Amino acid sequence: MEVRDVVSRLGAECREFVLSNYERELSKLAEATSANVGDLARCLAALGSDLRLRILLLLTSSSKPLPACLISALLGKNPQLVSYHLRVLRECGIVREIEVDKFRLYTVDRDALAMIVLQLSRALNLDICRER
Repeated sequence: MEVRDVVSRLGAECREFVLSNYERELSKLAEATSANVGDLARCLAALGSDLRLRILLLLTSSSKPLPACLISALLGKNPQLVSYHLRVLRECGIVREIEVDKFRLYTVDRDALAMIVLQLSRALNLDICRER
């Protein structure tokens, strides 16, 4: 988005305030609005479900991939409901599925999860690696 387009959308009073206080930042701010955040938003939406977060916590707590039937039993939820939520997590790459005999086992893709955190940090201009 062009800075002049942004400025043209402002009312006179707001325009004067913005130009006097944010002139140096306008290019950077306009650029931030056009960042491609679609995939990140989709994965964050996947993490926005209480049940999906609980599934993720189970998977990260286990040293082995877990079968869907065990995940359902541990959470006390319908197997079809758990399968749906596992599919959502798989589609954004957070969870991987492994077939063993007639069972589907699930595990967290820790690299993909770390990448989401890194992308979010970059998108929000945070430095999560620095010491506090």
